[in-house]
Amino acid sequence: MNPELSKSFVEARAFLYRVHQQLAQLITELDTQLDEHGWAPTNKNVTAEVSAALNADRWLTDFLYRFYFPKALAGKSNRLVGTILYFDLPKGWTEPVALAFGARFEVVQSHSDIWSAWKGYSQDTVTYLAGKDEVQPVSYDVFKGFLPKATAFRGVALPVFSLTGPDDLRERVTNVLLRADVELGT
Repeated sequence: MNPELSKSFVEARAFLYRVHQQLAQLITELDTQLDEHGWAPTNKNVTAEVSAALNADRWLTDFLYRFYFPKALAGKSNRLVGTILYFDLPKGWTEPVALAFGARFEVVQSHSDIWSAWKGYSQDTVTYLAGKDEVQPVSYDVFKGFLPKATAFRGVALPVFSLTGPDDLRERVTNVLLRADVELGT
């Protein structure tokens, strides 16, 4: 390897570290805001699709996610809200996208039930919601590839790095999640 590549790598790693710190702060703040409204993470994981295998395209995070259940329901629910920050974008997309959503299930689900059926990326769902400023209902044909066990889904997609701080996060994500949950009913 050449010295110029080494210098670039050190700079890129430092940059990614700063971005990851900001993303961790964003998710921590979202946890706090939703906790104030009676929601808790289904688990503490936030990343997926990272591999320890010798496969370089799997060493970078494709997305970060966090799912939430109502705290009062002790880790199982037919109600779910969540956010997924997508970094590995389809061709033609220019910036990472945050999907904020609420979903309903016919039967009570645990985190492992959702995880085992969840398809980590739904280009159809994100594409459908992109550019819409308000929570939108999404048809099963659009979201079935994403959350196939869900019976109803509402959400919004917005640029990840357009979120400017805790107040903006509350308005554009936390309130969206709570509104989606209310609109879906019990």
